[in-house]
Amino acid sequence: MSLNLEIPAATVFGFEHEPETEEEIGVVSEAMETLRTRVGEVIAVSSELACELEDVEVVSSPEVDEGHSHSEDEDAHSEVGVAVSWFCAQSVEGTNANLRLGSLWPDAELVDLTVITSIGQAAGRVAADASFSF
Repeated sequence: MSLNLEIPAATVFGFEHEPETEEEIGVVSEAMETLRTRVGEVIAVSSELACELEDVEVVSSPEVDEGHSHSEDEDAHSEVGVAVSWFCAQSVEGTNANLRLGSLWPDAELVDLTVITSIGQAAGRVAADASFSF
């Protein structure tokens, strides 16, 4: 099972611009480490599926809106991309899951979610603590 999330940088770091001060650099480093070590907590599936975290990839990059570069458009938004994969002993198809982004980011509201399983994929903008079925 794979999960891809795009989360606003303001939700993860508290700001969207490139870090400019030592304090902001520290905030980004700490947030990225939290993502790498705790991102497996962001989705809850039945323990009967026996899922184990396999891989985590975290990427932070500016998003470009309507063809404007970040330097041309101060209103452009940065996002943090997270790709997570699990190995599950049982098939996840037909089961339910819950996002739990609020446990990492209490201010999280909406995220772009893509879920990929052995029989297909689905994507959409969902609430940070949404429930969904595979």
